[in-house]
Amino acid sequence: MKIVVVGGGTAGLTSAMMLKTRFPNYTVDMIASKKIGIIGVGEGSTEHWTDFREFVGIDEREMMRETGAVMKVGVMFKDWGVPDYMHSIQDGYNRQYKPERHQGGQYPYVFGNIIKDDVHSSELSCRSFWDNKINEWYVNQDIVPTQQYHFDTFRLNEYLTKKALEKGINIIDDVITDVTINDNGIDYISSENNQYHYDFYIDCSGFRKVLISKLGAEWISHKEYLSTNSAIVFQTPDVDEYNMWTISKAMKYGWMFRIQTQGRGGNGYIFDSEYITPEQAKEEIEEVLGFEIKVGQHLKFDPGRLDRAWIKNCCATGLSSSFIEPLEASSIGSTIQQTFMLIHSLVNYNQDVIDRYNSSFSSIAENIRDFIKLHFMAPRNDTEFWEKNKKLSVPSSLQQKLNIWKNKLPTSMDFDKDTKFILFNELHFLMVLHGLKFYDLEKIKEEYESLPTEVREFADKVRHDLSLETNTVDNYIGHKKYIEIVKNQPGQKNMWGSQ
Repeated sequence: MKIVVVGGGTAGLTSAMMLKTRFPNYTVDMIASKKIGIIGVGEGSTEHWTDFREFVGIDEREMMRETGAVMKVGVMFKDWGVPDYMHSIQDGYNRQYKPERHQGGQYPYVFGNIIKDDVHSSELSCRSFWDNKINEWYVNQDIVPTQQYHFDTFRLNEYLTKKALEKGINIIDDVITDVTINDNGIDYISSENNQYHYDFYIDCSGFRKVLISKLGAEWISHKEYLSTNSAIVFQTPDVDEYNMWTISKAMKYGWMFRIQTQGRGGNGYIFDSEYITPEQAKEEIEEVLGFEIKVGQHLKFDPGRLDRAWIKNCCATGLSSSFIEPLEASSIGSTIQQTFMLIHSLVNYNQDVIDRYNSSFSSIAENIRDFIKLHFMAPRNDTEFWEKNKKLSVPSSLQQKLNIWKNKLPTSMDFDKDTKFILFNELHFLMVLHGLKFYDLEKIKEEYESLPTEVREFADKVRHDLSLETNTVDNYIGHKKYIEIVKNQPGQKNMWGSQ
């Protein structure tokens, strides 16, 4: 089979590398123009990046050296109308006791043991993460402390391009100008000087949707649920210490992300253009930061997804298929999950396979939509933007869950109807719900106290163990110091088994 990926951003490169890894005997080409460039906004990953890295055989230390990556343990939410909280799936409970998660749905009750006491959000993760500290023990171990990263997007693109070439992927510098359709889908694609014939086409052309739009795919907007539709991005200098989390600071008319990588910071203001212009957004940023910035790009988007990501012999991934908004760095993760689904489905596919894929794709996109929507249900109400978000509709799929979660902790059972490839499960929702002060604590306490003795004893043990880890600070070093040490070490095996 001959496969082509159209588009050379992170989505295109990750998709091409995963396809070539799974199908080493297939031709996998990528057509990407240097003239078009990359958006370069999203600089944070979810834990799914490690799944990708391990699958294609990328060494963590090499990647960190060449991409300017630093560790990420989650997202720190500031000024959302509640005390600052962290959504940290990279928590100590998850690292140490992950096998217990599936024992009769007991795992979330480790958190219930804490939540019932109305404690600070930092109690739900290792306190050291809040202080940007890493246990020095990790320095000389095969185990790495995180599965998520912050990247310099442009250096990441250069690095993935090099690794793609090493895998035997042919990268063609060209601009697609036309798409010729037949009864089977795409017959061929054309540039000004060439025609390209393939068996299967991957659309990673971003918001342009160069291929999939020609096959009748339609965009399903989520503006009835989410109002952010614009972004400006800017860079800031290097700092003395690196945060282990993305800062997501609520602003008057949206929110601002701040990410530090090796050598520079990547930042952006995601806002609702109904209330402010890019120029006014820049002024608000400078007022908050206390210094002038130079705006890079101004991006406009309609939060939503395609009705079908796979049509005949073409499948769209990345921004071509969906974009809700970047609050939880979901774009790269959804690309990885979609591509994992595709490589499981591509051989001998038929319409039933395509329909199953599209159903799972819808679940992934709606899961992201619901998770993002939950954040904007925060009790902030000081501007027209925040008042508007209170009045926007809540998806029925989320509302049903919220009706349950008011009195009960989320469990895996609440996601049984979704594909296993969704990005955000009960643990993700649990942490954000806690941060937003959503729970009826008396009900949560009642639920917890109804558990069997052995379950509560297990939860007590985990809480105790993590408390010891958190409070043992003598062996902790700063994040930046850790990065400087490990990036210069030779590649080692890590906990996921790569060399």
